[in-house]
This record gives sequence, structure tokens and C-alpha cells, in this order.
Amino acid sequence: MHPLLSRRSYLGAYLAVWIPLACLLVFLVRVSGGIATWEAIALLVPMASLFSVACLATWYTCRATPLRSSGVVRFFVTHFLAAILLSYAWVQIGRLYAHALATSPSFEGLNLRYDAHTAILLISGVLLYFMNVGFFYVLIAIEASRVAEARVLETSVLARDAELKALKAQVNPHFLFNSLNSISALTSIDPSRAQEMCILLAEFLRMTLGLGEKTAVTLQEEMELLRRFLAIEKVRFGARLEVDAQIDEPAEACLYHR
Repeated sequence: MHPLLSRRSYLGAYLAVWIPLACLLVFLVRVSGGIATWEAIALLVPMASLFSVACLATWYTCRATPLRSSGVVRFFVTHFLAAILLSYAWVQIGRLYAHALATSPSFEGLNLRYDAHTAILLISGVLLYFMNVGFFYVLIAIEASRVAEARVLETSVLARDAELKALKAQVNPHFLFNSLNSISALTSIDPSRAQEMCILLAEFLRMTLGLGEKTAVTLQEEMELLRRFLAIEKVRFGARLEVDAQIDEPAEACLYHR
């Protein structure tokens, strides 16, 4: 999709550029003589609006001739031919418009006065086209920069996820190993605590498997899993482990993306 049609900020900048350009066209035709100011405004403001819409197609010629990969000859031939064809068609449409205005008594003879300015308008059209070429190449560079930043961000997120998974892969075996050792030791000295720890460990593993299938969990679910983990550690460490968690109730519904 055309970037100016998908982003309002780009479209606003593009239209803002064309306001002084339309005024410049009116000024050039006026100072060249033969056409009054109000005639130049009535003729050239609609023509400038039409050319601004037609120049949206410049985006596609710029995409077809990238600055880095296109040779100098291809670059100038492509854009020069496009500028000539687009400007010539614009001038001819303007001639038809001038003839239509000339049918009104207020614009009598405007078509003849317009014909005397076709060369100026043709050159102006070519220059306006190349100004649009510069605008769209800047826009392409901005879009390429955004894509590169998004890729860097995505890569950093993937790297972070890989590190977390690697850390979990290291922690989980150690946690299970220590828990099973503690259960084994408790079976001979405190069977009730060993049974409690087995139940806690089973609940923790079951909840871990359930949450592991989700891409996003609530803070409440994550905290519940953490409480079960700490309950197991509490059996191991006894009074040496104290936990104090203070969480606002509305915050428990917040989603946590894994």
C-alpha cells in the first residue's frame, strides 16, 4: 500500500509541501505576464492539486529504481522520461481546463494566454516531479530505517527469550534434583513433611505444564506459581526463608507475556 495513504503524518507533510509549490506556480505565471493574478489562481491551484495527486505515482518509480542498486544511467533515464511524460500530460489537461474556463466571459481568451505559458509549465512540471523524487527517496530511507530497527528489536527479543529458556533449562533440573534429595532425606526423619513436599512438588509441576502452553498469563497466575515454588523451598529451608508479597488487587489481572 502507498505509504502516504496508510500514514496520515506522511500525507500531511506531502500536502503541506504542495501549498508553497502551488503559490510558486501562480507567481511564476503571473510575473511572466499575460495572465492576471486571479486568473492564475483559478487556473493553477486546481492544476497543482491534480499534479500533486499524479505525483503520488512517483513512489513506484522510486521503488523500481533504488538508489543503491540502480546505475546512474538507469536512474536518470527512468526519472527523466517519467517526468517528461507526466508533465506533458499535465500541461495538456491544463490546456483543456483553460479552454473550458475561456467559455466564461470572465476568462475570455484565457486559452490563448495559457498557450503562451506551456513551456514554463512543462519545465515547472519536470522540476516538481524531481522534487517529489527527492521527497519519496527520503521517505523510502525512513521506512528502511524503521524496518531495520524493528528487526533489531525482534532479534533482541528472540535472544532474550532464548537466554530465558536456557536459564530455565538449567534451573529446573537443579530445582528438581534438590527437591527430590530433600524428600528423600525427609522420608526417614519427618515422613509427614516429605509427603507435604511431594504434594507441593506435584502441584507445582502440574501448574508449570499448564502455564507453559500459554503465550500470556495473568500476574495472578504467575504469582500463584511463584507461591507454590516458594512453598516447596519453605519446606526445605524452614524459618530461614521468609516471603512478604504486597500486590494491589487490580494489578493481578494484568497480562504477562512469556
